[in-house]
Amino acid sequence: MPKYEYIKDNDRTSIPCGKGVATFDHQGIHFKGEKHGQPWIFDLSYGVMFAPIIQNDLTQFALTVNEEFYDFYPKRHVVGKIILLVEEMHRLHFNIWKNFPWNDYMYEGTELEKK
Repeated sequence: MPKYEYIKDNDRTSIPCGKGVATFDHQGIHFKGEKHGQPWIFDLSYGVMFAPIIQNDLTQFALTVNEEFYDFYPKRHVVGKIILLVEEMHRLHFNIWKNFPWNDYMYEGTELEKK
């Protein structure tokens, strides 16, 4: 989003600033491309990202990178898969969002995996 002006098109929530390729693996979310005509690369760990931000529908997702908010519009219909992948990778590798004690009844009689 522009820092010092309003977006002029009433139908948009952001303005295009670049393009590139996002990849997802066991280490995190990676992007290699350009922003405002300059090379732009970032790597986000699942330790800081437990789910992408979904605003309106499954045509886009958003991430916060270096305290800046960015919308991503994949060419294919993959946002639902991205959501699931990021949430499950976070759960597999970090799982810092623990169960509330009042939900323990759901796990009674089952042995939970210890990490």
